[in-house]
Amino acid sequence: MKHPLTAFVTRANYPESDAFPVLAGDVEIHEDLDSVISVFDKGYVHYRWFADMKSEDMDIVTPSQRNAKHEVVDLLHDFEHVQPDGEEVRVTDEYIELGTVGREYRKVSIMHEDDDDEIYLTTLSPDKFDTLEIALIYGVRWLIKIMFRELKQYTNIQKLHNTTLNGVLFELYCTFLAYILSHYYRRQYPVRGGMPRTFRVIRNYWNRPLGEYG
Repeated sequence: MKHPLTAFVTRANYPESDAFPVLAGDVEIHEDLDSVISVFDKGYVHYRWFADMKSEDMDIVTPSQRNAKHEVVDLLHDFEHVQPDGEEVRVTDEYIELGTVGREYRKVSIMHEDDDDEIYLTTLSPDKFDTLEIALIYGVRWLIKIMFRELKQYTNIQKLHNTTLNGVLFELYCTFLAYILSHYYRRQYPVRGGMPRTFRVIRNYWNRPLGEYG
């Protein structure tokens, strides 16, 4: 999934961790989905919310704070793995108890040679999701980061023209709609040059047949 399911406007100094329960409550999950995995970054880390989600049997994947106080309950796996780029990493999979909330979580660590380690907390069962799949699940979240980057680079979304809430929302929704349609167009008719050229093609040739500009 690359497009937002929900959004809301906050003041500039609104804490991301406070936004988490609002966003989680607004998301409407499609009835055909068997299960949902909530994936979020460190800005939304709030251990009390983790405990509430665990109590409600909700599944999460999130990076762990390096200074999080915890005790290792059980070591599930500890092995070496060669990445697709040839780098050899050490991978550990543990059950830990967070000292701040006294709840048990699964901790997956991927330790790189340059000390830029990946450490994730999750409630996903090791019987259904192996160690490396946890990192892949979090990696999918980067598709949203790519979307934000493209919106800023190619749609000028950060420069709003309206000063009212309704006006700002109208600009945002129109921009999101234009982005989604452009992305769909690019997938249906591959355009050389990626999203920048896709936007130029649509902007300059929207009323001409496709064959005239390639």
